[in-house]
Amino acid sequence: MLARLFYILWYYRAINAIIFQYNDSEDKFYVSYYNPYNSEPYRYKHVYGCRLAKKIGMPFDDFATAFICEEGCEKIPIQSKLRMNFFGTCLGYETISMPYDEKLKLQRVNLFESKVKNFHGYPMRAYGAEVLPFLEIRNHSDGTYTLHKRDAMVWNTMAELMNFTIDLSPAEGKIKKPFDYDLNIQMVFSFSHRKFDLFLFPVYQFDLVLVQIDNTFPYKESGVCFLAHRADFETILFDEKLLMNNISFIIQFLLCFIFSWFVFFIFNIEQRGRTTFDQAGKDLVNTVRTILSIGLYNPPKQGAFRIYLFISLWSFFIINFSTQAAIISFFSAAKRGKEVDTFEDIAEKGYIVEGMASPDVILPDHKKIYRDINSRLISNKDLFGCVNKMSNDSRRFCLLDCAVCKYLERNKMNEKGEQYLHVAKDKAHGHYLNMLFQRNSAITELYNKYILAIVEAGLVNKWEQYRFTEIKEEAPVRSMAWEDVEGIYKCYALFLGLSIIIFLCEMSIRIFDIIKRYSLKRIKQFTTKRDDMVAEIS
Repeated sequence: MLARLFYILWYYRAINAIIFQYNDSEDKFYVSYYNPYNSEPYRYKHVYGCRLAKKIGMPFDDFATAFICEEGCEKIPIQSKLRMNFFGTCLGYETISMPYDEKLKLQRVNLFESKVKNFHGYPMRAYGAEVLPFLEIRNHSDGTYTLHKRDAMVWNTMAELMNFTIDLSPAEGKIKKPFDYDLNIQMVFSFSHRKFDLFLFPVYQFDLVLVQIDNTFPYKESGVCFLAHRADFETILFDEKLLMNNISFIIQFLLCFIFSWFVFFIFNIEQRGRTTFDQAGKDLVNTVRTILSIGLYNPPKQGAFRIYLFISLWSFFIINFSTQAAIISFFSAAKRGKEVDTFEDIAEKGYIVEGMASPDVILPDHKKIYRDINSRLISNKDLFGCVNKMSNDSRRFCLLDCAVCKYLERNKMNEKGEQYLHVAKDKAHGHYLNMLFQRNSAITELYNKYILAIVEAGLVNKWEQYRFTEIKEEAPVRSMAWEDVEGIYKCYALFLGLSIIIFLCEMSIRIFDIIKRYSLKRIKQFTTKRDDMVAEIS
C-alpha cells in the first residue's frame, strides 16, 4: 500500500513527498520517503515494480485498481515495454521509526534531499538519432553507444554532473536513419507523456500549446534559414567603378599612345619637311601597329633617325606594355555575382524550396511575396538531401536550421575544395534552441543552472569548432580555369579584329589607288588616241 501511494504521488509528479504514520499504542511515529530512480548499483531498502493497469494516456476506470505495484523490479527491467507504454518504474522507499519523545532527531534527517543532484548511475531512457554535424552516435563492437559533438557534449556534461547514464533503447532501430520530422514530432508527444526520460534533440524555443513540456535556458541562437548556392564569379568587361579606380593606368596608356604618335610626327617633319593629314593618318596606323607589335608601314630609311626612333619607341613600349597588361587584367577581372539575401531575391529566382514542411517554416500569408515562396515549398524528410543535390544543381533553396546552415556555409566544400553555400540574411524565423523536459520535471531547475554556466563559459561555441569534412592541403589553392583568362583572349581577339580591319583598310586604299591610277592611265590613253584621230581627220 505504501508503494502504491508513493507511485501515485510520482505519477502526479510529486517527487519530494513523505508519508507520516502514527502508532499511539507504541508511542512511535514512522516517516517514509521514496525515490523513483532505483537501479542495480543504488537501491532503497524496499523496492517495488510499479506500473499502470492501462497504457499511458488512457482514462482510468477505477482509481483504486489503476496503479499496480509488486515487490521486486525483476518484471520491469530498464528496457521493458512496460517502462514505455505503462509508465513502469522501479520505485524504492525507506522508513524511519522514532519515539514521540525523540522528535528533535528528526530535524537532523534530510527527508527532502534532491533526487536529481545525484542519480547514482541511474540509466535515463533517452530518444535520439544521429543528426550531423551536431549529434553523432557511434556504435561499438560490444553493443554500446557513445555520443559526440555539440548536442551530445551537453548531455555528456549533464550526465557527469548529475551522475546518470544514457540508455538509447527507445531509439533502437532509428539511431542511424535520416532525420524524419514527422517521427520526431510523434516522439515529442511520447516524451511529454513520460514514455522515456530524455529527449536529446534541441527544439526551437516557442510555445507548444498542445504539448505539456518545460522549456529550458536557451543555449544557441538559431532559427530556420534559407540555404542557397553561392553566387558564381562573373567576368566583367569595362566595369565603370574598376576603371575609375585605375584611371592612372588609363592615362598612362593614352599618353604612351599619343607620344608614340608624336614620334612618328617628328619623323614625318624630318623626312619630308612638311606634314599632311594623309601622312598623319598613316602615322596613326603605325602607332597602332607598334602597340599591337606589328611591323611598321614604310619604316624610316635614314639610319640616324631609325636609331632615335627605335630607342624612343622601345622606351615607350616598356611603359606601354605594363599599362596594357594592367588594362587587360581589367577585362579578365572576376567579380562574385549578387548573393541571395532577401525574400525578394528568393522570389525573383523562382527556384523550388526544399525543407521540412513544418508550421515553423511557413511564412505568414499577408504578403504576396510570402505566399509565392510558400507555394514553392517541397517537403523533404531528409535533412541533408537538398544540400547534397545543390552541389550539382544550384537551382534550388534549402530550408534548414540556421546553426546547421552557418556551419555548412563555413565547412562544406565542393569537389574543387571551394566553399559553395551561402546563407540568406532573411530568416523564416529566428528562435533560440533549447532542450525539453516533461512538465514540472524535477530536473529542469538544476539543468538550467548548469547550462547557464556552460553558455557563459563559451563551451557551446567551442564544441562547434570542428569540420564537417576533411579538407585537403591543396584545397585552398584553386587552379586557373578558362573563365579566369577568358577576358584576356577576348581582348586579344578584339585587337586582332581591329588589326584585320586596319589591314583591310590599307589593302582597300592600295587597291583603290591602283584602280584609280589605272583608270586615269586608260582615260589619258583614250583621250590621246581620240585627239590623234581627230587630228588625222582634220
